[in-house]
Amino acid sequence: MNVRKVSESQITMTELVLPHHTNQLGTLFGGQLMYWIDMCASLSAEKITGRVCVTASVDKVDFLHPVKLGDAVTLLSSVNRVFNTSLEIGVKVFAQNFKEGTVKHTNSAYLTFVNVDQQGKPVKAVEAVPETNEQKDDLMRRSSGEKIGSKADLLKNSFILFFLLFQTLSFSQVPINGFCFRNDYTIPKGYNQIISADLNLNGRSELILYSPAQKHIGVLSGMPEDTVFNDLETKFEIFQLKHLKNKTSSNNLFAVVERKQRKISVVNIYVDSISGKLAEISFDSYPENIVTGDIDLNGIEEILVYGSGFDGLSLLYRAEDGIGERKIVTGTSFSEAVFIDLNDDGYPDVAAFDILDNSLRFFLNNTKGVFRATRTIPYSEKIKSLESYDLNNDGFAEIIYAINNQLEILYGDYQSAFNQKKVLKLGDKPVSLLIGDFNGDKYPGIIYLVSNGILNVTIGKNGLEFLNRFIC
Repeated sequence: MNVRKVSESQITMTELVLPHHTNQLGTLFGGQLMYWIDMCASLSAEKITGRVCVTASVDKVDFLHPVKLGDAVTLLSSVNRVFNTSLEIGVKVFAQNFKEGTVKHTNSAYLTFVNVDQQGKPVKAVEAVPETNEQKDDLMRRSSGEKIGSKADLLKNSFILFFLLFQTLSFSQVPINGFCFRNDYTIPKGYNQIISADLNLNGRSELILYSPAQKHIGVLSGMPEDTVFNDLETKFEIFQLKHLKNKTSSNNLFAVVERKQRKISVVNIYVDSISGKLAEISFDSYPENIVTGDIDLNGIEEILVYGSGFDGLSLLYRAEDGIGERKIVTGTSFSEAVFIDLNDDGYPDVAAFDILDNSLRFFLNNTKGVFRATRTIPYSEKIKSLESYDLNNDGFAEIIYAINNQLEILYGDYQSAFNQKKVLKLGDKPVSLLIGDFNGDKYPGIIYLVSNGILNVTIGKNGLEFLNRFIC
């Protein structure tokens, strides 16, 4: 069987919506759009196989927004999964209005094609190899029949925030579209930070608790019924802990920030044990925070280091002989940083808040892990809890952050101009954020914990508007 890269199947097709494509309301016929989707998908199928491919089925089509007369419709297609003689193609559709300067993600579809020879008989298809984490995740989700944004994942994300509120862990979810649960777990005192990871690769995530004040981690596994808590001693400080995705079949690799020792190390964490350091790197300044991302799409995540007491931004990469460092910028300090695709090339770029001049700075990745500064947005106050997320499902990530007693959202676009801003007034200062589709309507909401210990949930209505918040 021939082996081809997923990128070799990608097709981009653009069509202008003319009067004969629309109904009496000036809206694109669904059948016309389906014709374009089928055409674009079939080109992807034939591009990667090198043979004629015939449409066998249309698994799913989502119509998110209407497409209007005069819109430019761009269709992006790529192979998702290859079977014996058939293959599945995913298609995303975007509608652009040049006069209004808007781009909307209007449709998604999945189609199955059969690879045939000149006599019309099915023949074996090629093998498609995913190259990026997103492609790998899509393949796994489609293989297991899982829908992106499933309620199981949403519940898990909601689950985590409640851990931080009580020492006897009490989880309750306000009913949203019919789901609700409550579970109580008692753990040793002293833990105040939490992350999750599927350590056993069994589809059930463990919760990993830690605190910078003690050299222990706790692993809570077997939820919700066969719960086991393991209290594990470490020989090093854990100021911050982040899960690292890797090419290997295991899911146990983590990055550890040892702020007092001015180090970052890599360890393996299991349900009932923690390894010694696999590698470490020392600094001349104090690392505080890290974010992870596969900046060169090779399947191995790099580590972005920053902090108010740290010199600039550092990118750490893993090698056989340890951990290497590459400086993105020096001579200043950053209190917030996120990976975000600013120029829609599929490679993570960086947005970070410079605390010396109160500005949000952008750094573009040249696809090889070399970053250059591009632009700056000045602020009169410091921002906190910087996040990136595609709130309105248009294919471009928004920038979300807290400033004083409000949340601000900068909406992404194809130019990364971030000119459109939404302000959500709050009653108190938010101290942490979690973003996700908590009610399964495809529009993400925002959970935020405010300084008085109250957890608030704001449900997204259409990406640009939010329903009234409620308190948990």
